[in-house]
Amino acid sequence: MQLIDWGIVFAFIAFLIGSVLYTRKYVKSVAGFLAAERCASRYILAVAGGSSSLGAIAIIAMFQLYYRTGFTAKWWELMSLPAGLIITMSGWVAYRYRQTRAMTLAEFFEKRYSRNFRLFAGILGFLSGIINFGIFPAVSTRFFIYYCNLPMRFEFAGIEMSTYAVLMAVLLVVALFFAFVGGQISIIVSDFLQGTFFNFAGIAIFFFLIVYFKWSDISETLLAAPIAESKVNPFNIGNEGEFNLGFFLIVIFGQFYTCMAWQGSSGYACSAKSAHEAKMGGVIQQLRSYVLLIVLTFAPICVYVLMHHHNYFGQAEKVIGSLNGISSDPTNMVREEALVPIALRIILPTGLIGVFCAVMLGALIGTNETYLHSWGSIFVQDVIMPFRKTPFTPKQHMLALRLSITGVAIFGFFFSLIFCNAQYILMFFAVTGAIFLGGAGSAIIGGLYWSRGTTLAAYLAMVNGAVIGVGGIIVKQISPDFCLTGQEIFFIAMVSSIAIYIIVSLLSGCKFDLNSLLHKDAEQQVDKDGTLKKYFTNIWTKFITKEFTKSDKMFYAIMLIWMVFWTLVFIAGVMWNFFFGISDSIWLKFWHIWIFSMFGFAVIVAVWLAIGGFKNLIEMFRILGGTRVDVSDDGWVKKPGKQGDVQI
Repeated sequence: MQLIDWGIVFAFIAFLIGSVLYTRKYVKSVAGFLAAERCASRYILAVAGGSSSLGAIAIIAMFQLYYRTGFTAKWWELMSLPAGLIITMSGWVAYRYRQTRAMTLAEFFEKRYSRNFRLFAGILGFLSGIINFGIFPAVSTRFFIYYCNLPMRFEFAGIEMSTYAVLMAVLLVVALFFAFVGGQISIIVSDFLQGTFFNFAGIAIFFFLIVYFKWSDISETLLAAPIAESKVNPFNIGNEGEFNLGFFLIVIFGQFYTCMAWQGSSGYACSAKSAHEAKMGGVIQQLRSYVLLIVLTFAPICVYVLMHHHNYFGQAEKVIGSLNGISSDPTNMVREEALVPIALRIILPTGLIGVFCAVMLGALIGTNETYLHSWGSIFVQDVIMPFRKTPFTPKQHMLALRLSITGVAIFGFFFSLIFCNAQYILMFFAVTGAIFLGGAGSAIIGGLYWSRGTTLAAYLAMVNGAVIGVGGIIVKQISPDFCLTGQEIFFIAMVSSIAIYIIVSLLSGCKFDLNSLLHKDAEQQVDKDGTLKKYFTNIWTKFITKEFTKSDKMFYAIMLIWMVFWTLVFIAGVMWNFFFGISDSIWLKFWHIWIFSMFGFAVIVAVWLAIGGFKNLIEMFRILGGTRVDVSDDGWVKKPGKQGDVQI
């Protein structure tokens, strides 16, 4: 890192700090701290919401995935594109969740099931979340140590100190500051700004890489991959034990089953101006994720070429030398994490080294502040508040939230110091997520869409998921080579919880009044004959509701065409390969076309989202400036929750 690189990093972080300090005056209530007064629009939701989930640890996880699988993972990810769009365009779970007017997921659980279940789910979700978050500080800190080539120890005031521990503490304090100042308002603003920076920085880095690495070298290296471990042919990965076809099928199943269940970014679930804006933001985020994350695919592939092609022998030797200096765990997971970052430090020129470091710092702050805010808020809203007989005063509430957020940061620091992850990051995410998500999907979907779902069924489904998830973590730590991957353990938790929820609910013979929960009276209209009918009367109106403008409909049409096109490409590829077979050279030509076409789309989408996002940002500040404080809007359920089941 040269002086200009450090200048870029510090200038970027100073800009983020200044923007966050500006938001401080807009935090007037608990609702502002928790949900940004529900005034965010689609573009800022798409960019900020996407950035909040794409932290430094997620980027490193993607580097691990694509370094190991090459382009083949992108092919199987095509299956999830139509699934994701169907979820967002139909408003699956999100629309009904918004109709309940719950500020957090466990608040919905209280309204749908009971206060005791809210407490149980809140505790379980909180524990699952902070364990999942536990390795975020560790992985992110190691990235900056290896990427910036920092010494492992340094001396201060005559005392030798660990760079790892000190830097991790500093990075957590920075994220804590961002979450403290303006809550969800400052989080949305900082996530949007760093997400926009990432969009254009990613395009610049991609452009450099495509110039630096000759396509002939890329082709030669990828075609020389071992048999059954192809980097270009998705049908020739039989020896891939972790990121195989089953992994991606479980991802798609989980998209539907766990929709909105994970509360790592719970503030975004209730920050939209309306359900329609939340829906549109989700659709736009799908497009952004597919197009603008292209650098996360291409960078590790370029590093794979660097490490295996003779034209880059000198650079590869430098990478190996740096890796040899890293003390690692028996599974070499630390070296797996460090490989791509170290290689990028050697590949990128001065200036872009600083740009990528700033991207990663922004990504770290974005995800850490969001997770600290979310899990800290959930502990207060869903664990402490159900025990109270009276609501907090606004001052007490804000203090409790900030203390809870601090507690999450302290836990993350010590967990990262002690815990040694023995599996790929994505697999760790899956198995720790299973603690809550394994049963939560059943409780959410059943609670929103099935009047027969009961509290007992929800309890048993959640307990089942928790037991399997915790068991999976213990087994993988004791035996990293255990026959099931973290993803497969997660799948078992989901399927078994569904079965338990359905069977127990049917046996109970109870029924819940969903119309009251969803405020259905407000969603009815009178037709010309004076009879009542609901909004959603057919498939089309489930997708295109009355809130849609002409431009919304046009955008939806474009997205549908996009989805159908890639779905047809996927189906055609599968069928052609099944009947005739597709050579690796043909696959390589396909990826050549794909990579350059995505780059062109990325430039257009980045500009479009920046323009729309800054317009939304100005509008959000205008609304916040004129918002009247509602001290009662704090997530307190006025009446104790009841089971709500009626024997039939």
